[in-house]
Amino acid sequence: MGLFKKFFIGSAIFFVLAILYASYQFFVGGNLVSSKNIDITVIGPAFSSGGDELSLQVSIENRNSVPLEFAKLFIEYPKGASNLNSSTTPDMVRKSIPLPKISAGGINQQVVKVTLYGEEGSQQAIKFMLEYRVQGSNAIFRKESPYQVRISSAPINLDLEAPRTVNSSQEFILKINISSNAPKDVPGVLLSVDYPSGFAFKDANPKPAYGNNVWKLGDLHTGSSRLISVTGALSGEDGEERTVRILSGSASSDDEKTIGVIYNSVFRTISIQRPFLDAQVYLNGDSGDSVTIYPDEEVKGLVVWKNNLPTRIVNASISVKFSGSAFDRTSVSGDRGFYNSLDNTIVWDKNNVTDVVIIEPGETGKISFTFRPLPLFSSGKGIISK
Repeated sequence: MGLFKKFFIGSAIFFVLAILYASYQFFVGGNLVSSKNIDITVIGPAFSSGGDELSLQVSIENRNSVPLEFAKLFIEYPKGASNLNSSTTPDMVRKSIPLPKISAGGINQQVVKVTLYGEEGSQQAIKFMLEYRVQGSNAIFRKESPYQVRISSAPINLDLEAPRTVNSSQEFILKINISSNAPKDVPGVLLSVDYPSGFAFKDANPKPAYGNNVWKLGDLHTGSSRLISVTGALSGEDGEERTVRILSGSASSDDEKTIGVIYNSVFRTISIQRPFLDAQVYLNGDSGDSVTIYPDEEVKGLVVWKNNLPTRIVNASISVKFSGSAFDRTSVSGDRGFYNSLDNTIVWDKNNVTDVVIIEPGETGKISFTFRPLPLFSSGKGIISK
């Protein structure tokens, strides 16, 4: 009887546990919702041209045993490639699509259209996020799914025409051609030039909108193009290399003068070399970039030149040009040089200086000139007229 009693008690306990487990599965377990039972499938091309509208088919499958209520699909992606020189977060595009109730075992399909910008070859990540609730709960559940698209072509073409080598401190021109490569207008285009160290900006056509390196081009229409010319000079040692980088894109939402979304970029490495005929200018014995002189006092100028080539230079020409309105044009005199008062230039060439007819390798020479600044105050002739 003791063994039978133990067996009976054990059977009763097992039966009660089985009833409890079955009740739990029937009343509670069947209503459990897991994000693992939700599939977000995106079907679309893996490549897209910058500025093109891209259609993606999004399928949401609910494999739970309860419906998804108050569902909403969120789409988030960057407007374009982020600026590598900026620490700010790239501007994002955010969209949301309300969804009807997705029944247990049901599928909801949506067509999502996005427009991506970026440099050719860059990869853009589109994030799809589903938010939903279930009956009898106020909790919000989420399910995310990423989708990658590579930019096959940039919406804007950039072409940079620049010399491969320049003489130190000699002016040269950067020609930047911007043209549309998109099937529709590209809005609010900015163009920025990153000048290297040692670059001295001289002029630009058209003039920059901000500082000396940012142009506000506005909307770039399909098939249209713009040309920007920048004049400047590079200073450096012989053999040094400097890189100019051109960026195009749209303005940052934080700063209208900064590109927040890059559409395209191009760069050019320029090598600095010694000029074949080097020249150093001295004013009253000073060769600095800025020299102090006094009104109505004669200034003595000296040009020291040298042939840097391993071969002779034949029929060289050296010129000094005056600009501004603070010097007396009638006071300019060049030792053996010809002064042209029409363009305020002194020229030394084979016609008046025999030293420059043949310059042997490594040979040096010098030529001199004088001029006088206008008096500070004078009736009709001074820098400041009385």
